Amino acid sequence: WFISVSVMDLILTWCILLMGGYEVNYLAHAVIGAWQLPGLLLYKFCLVMLVIVCCEEIGRRQPPTGRALLRVGVAMTCVPVVAALVQLLAVMHVA
Repeated sequence: WFISVSVMDLILTWCILLMGGYEVNYLAHAVIGAWQLPGLLLYKFCLVMLVIVCCEEIGRRQPPTGRALLRVGVAMTCVPVVAALVQLLAVMHVA
């Protein structure tokens, strides 16, 4: 689920950028400004891998904690996805 939601975040972010919107995450904004889509893809890939590695390492020692951490990661990643969908629906409704 984490990877799926992260991919949705990436796709929706790029759609918003193409429609003239902007990235509110300062670090992601800087990466996009410097390297465009390839930079965004690498940035997102590294973040996803970091979360997965952390959850795997913690989950090996304490499985309930690893699962809880991953659930939090999924929930946190859903926030910008929902926000982007709301923005896109608002723009579509106006157009």
